[in-house]
Amino acid sequence: MLSSYIRAVEQMKALPSSDPRNWEQQARIHQRYCPHGNWYFLPWHRAYLLAFEEICRDLSGNPDFALPYWNWTVDTSIPEPFWSGTLRDATRRISSTDRIGAEFVGQNIIDDILDEEDFELFASLRPTGQNNTDQSWQMARGALAPLERTPPNNIHTWISGNMTTLRSPLDPIFWLHHCNIDRIWAEWNARGNRNTDNILWTDFSFRQNFIDINSRRYDVVVRDLVDVNQLGYSYDVLTQPQETPSLMERVLSRSAGIHRTTNSYFG
Repeated sequence: MLSSYIRAVEQMKALPSSDPRNWEQQARIHQRYCPHGNWYFLPWHRAYLLAFEEICRDLSGNPDFALPYWNWTVDTSIPEPFWSGTLRDATRRISSTDRIGAEFVGQNIIDDILDEEDFELFASLRPTGQNNTDQSWQMARGALAPLERTPPNNIHTWISGNMTTLRSPLDPIFWLHHCNIDRIWAEWNARGNRNTDNILWTDFSFRQNFIDINSRRYDVVVRDLVDVNQLGYSYDVLTQPQETPSLMERVLSRSAGIHRTTNSYFG
């Protein structure tokens, strides 16, 4: 899978700057639309990863490609291939031997996060005063829960460089980092915890934020992002693996495709 990722990144970097699939254009999506410090953090990044993965699959020529995750709790250094060639980001201020501290990503930290049963205390809180689903709430501040505050934010700061800016996706490790956060959300659900059913969350639409393989923008509604099985993928280490249901008409205007399993970079 890594070779397909490298090929896709190379292709994106080679695209004209005007092409929405271009590497820098992909980072600008994050800069313009990414919610932080509110309850849209997890679903927005899931939609972002799905759109990016689809483009990788198309540009790499590998229809079976699944974006791997970097499990920083187990492997506390950035993987070696990300220190050379296409996957290296020269703006980082750490070395290949540096390790992120256990106080940010240790198993006890992750266990405490997964033990939280309330969705907002797990996934970050709703914007203060929100009373409708107007688009202005997407970037409004709520409050950070530990899942967003502790591992992700500290990893961004630790890596430094591009990762400390709103254009953090310029660093190729960003995508594997956020894939791991998505895995933790899927694990939380697999343990029987339920996402909020508040319509201010479920009915919220991310309008024209994302790009498909034909460079077209599209909308995504949060309620269509809550079940990884219905989205056509799963993770290799979920507590309670579930059978894949019959795929409903796919969200995100994606083709039906295969059901893929996302694995750790380290296997």
